[in-house]
Amino acid sequence: MLAFEAQQAVWLRSMKIAAGGRAAERESRLMVSEKVSTAQAAVLKAVTGTGLSELLAAIDERSGRMFGDCRGRFST
Repeated sequence: MLAFEAQQAVWLRSMKIAAGGRAAERESRLMVSEKVSTAQAAVLKAVTGTGLSELLAAIDERSGRMFGDCRGRFST
């Protein structure tokens, strides 16, 4: 289910960015900041010796929260 939601979020974001304008710029900035934040969390967990299963669970948790946020922004 998460894979479907991820693809849906990417599609919706791509459509918003393709439309252009201020909303597209704002969405692009948000998308980059989310990716950087998730990457930083992954590096921190890897450096501190968190096991792979805990690392993947943390990324899934962050991703699920982000996908949920996306649905809220695009549903209106």
